[in-house]
Amino acid sequence: FPWSGQPSDLPAAAAERTSEDKLEVYASWNGATDVATWEVLGGSSPGRLESLGSTPRDGFETAMLVQTSDLYVAVQARHHSGRVLGTSTPIEAGS
Repeated sequence: FPWSGQPSDLPAAAAERTSEDKLEVYASWNGATDVATWEVLGGSSPGRLESLGSTPRDGFETAMLVQTSDLYVAVQARHHSGRVLGTSTPIEAGS
């Protein structure tokens, strides 16, 4: 039967710096079935995040390589319509 999973928790983000200006960001949201794309947000502080780009969801955990030296990142789950489904808590970018 068709069903839709809508978790009560927030999406999760992890980040690992691969060079001074590149960051590997990982996004997941256990149980969420309506996520079509993940958007990476970055900025100099947790309250000043802007879009760094997006990528289609790729299974349980989606990896995205972004070019940034920003100190903080978050991920945003989006529906195929573009509607925001959830946003992770901002984390410090990997060092």
